[in-house]
Amino acid sequence: MEERFIRSLANQILAIDAIRSLSPYTEAFREWHAATDRLLTAAWGENGRPVEDFRAILYTPLFLSCRCGETAFDEAFREGLSEAEKLLRGLTEGEIPVDKAG
Repeated sequence: MEERFIRSLANQILAIDAIRSLSPYTEAFREWHAATDRLLTAAWGENGRPVEDFRAILYTPLFLSCRCGETAFDEAFREGLSEAEKLLRGLTEGEIPVDKAG
């Protein structure tokens, strides 16, 4: 994997800290998510495993109820960001295969 791509992934990882205190409904998060998706898609294609894994990450609670307070949303958002960070770190550190099939 080329160095420039690794640096771009690393920048997306660093950006997570800046959006961690926000919500999945902010423009900053949407921009980060879209930029990360474009980066992964450019490397692995629309149906590449890392792209599908990234798109499968949830940033909001799966189930909503009247008892679902802000803490459930905050927790789901933080967990989603942690999962995304783990995926991106795995890609940059070689823990996750980086070939087109992988």
